[in-house]
Amino acid sequence: MISICDMYNHHITAVHVEATDRCNAQCPVCVRSYQGGPVNNIVTDSELGISHFIDYLGDDFCSKVASWNFCGNKGDPSSALELLDIFEYILKCKPDTKIDMRTNGGARSEKFWSRLGALFKDTNCNVVFAVDGLEDTNHIYRKNVKWSNLYRNMKAYFKNGGYGRGWFDTLKFKHNEHQWNEIEALSKRFGVSTNFKEPWGFAKLPNGKLKTIPVYDRHPDWQGNYNPLYTIKPHGDVEYEDPAYEPVVKEDVNQNGAFYDYKYDELFKYSNTAISCVANQPDKNHYEIFLDCDGSVYPCCFIGSRINYGEKQLDAMLKDENIVLSSNNTIHDILKSRFFQKTVPDGISGKFINADLTIEGKTNHCLTCVDCCGMKMELSHMKQS
Repeated sequence: MISICDMYNHHITAVHVEATDRCNAQCPVCVRSYQGGPVNNIVTDSELGISHFIDYLGDDFCSKVASWNFCGNKGDPSSALELLDIFEYILKCKPDTKIDMRTNGGARSEKFWSRLGALFKDTNCNVVFAVDGLEDTNHIYRKNVKWSNLYRNMKAYFKNGGYGRGWFDTLKFKHNEHQWNEIEALSKRFGVSTNFKEPWGFAKLPNGKLKTIPVYDRHPDWQGNYNPLYTIKPHGDVEYEDPAYEPVVKEDVNQNGAFYDYKYDELFKYSNTAISCVANQPDKNHYEIFLDCDGSVYPCCFIGSRINYGEKQLDAMLKDENIVLSSNNTIHDILKSRFFQKTVPDGISGKFINADLTIEGKTNHCLTCVDCCGMKMELSHMKQS
């Protein structure tokens, strides 16, 4: 079995890709915007091109990757202009590789989706469409996604070779619970199934009730305030509160980052918990990295996402490190760097000794690892209410 210290000396078998941080949607629990309103300053309009894969990853690396997950932290992969070229290259390197692309399905033309269906025909590749309602409800959570575009694009993909290659991901809300059977029936017409999922974002209040999710206007009023438009409610018979949400200003959004708030005092309580890393599972021969849309390479999407918010321990971990792909810094160079060879394994195994990393000596673990993969953690109490 590969040890934690040797895990990046093993060939990478899985890559999670943030192809771009552009997106046609503004979903209220996505980090790219403040509750579906103003876009956060972490969005830089970046995307990966075919050169990142040909020149900086290369044939040898790509030929050994068993699975690719094109699923954005901040963007929708369909918005990456060279996405089809990237898929063609990956499949050329390893025809039996697995590609899963997760998308809201509302962007790009019918021609794009027809080409994608033909490309994925008779492969191990799938498109996972986020279908959170029907014509009258899908846009409530998938804000700005036009049902007519989504339905047209799904038909084009499934008709032109994608039949049976994918599935629906459907988040369960009060506003769509009466349509679950219809959504499932629609997926079956395309030869796929529906994966119904419990959403996160409903904060639990001290009284045990759930707090609704506010959805904000993306345009400011004449005073520069972004106002709440409506709220999203949990499905079923659970008790919830629907408070009067206050307007926000753009400066507050940029200062606060996004939906997350690191409560270090809470994390310290669990700082010595064992880490069950989801990105590296030697018993399953699963060794994963996260490739961000600016070309940065991270150990996982959790670290790749949270580094954007000025999280002080992650900033210290990456101090003086170059993890951005370039002609002088290929994937092999990055995986041999101090960051991947020592800093990350130390963070997982709890061997930090650097004062900047331990944060006042209170923990020897990477706190993002503790929060996301700590075996004793309960994530619900860590989220910002």
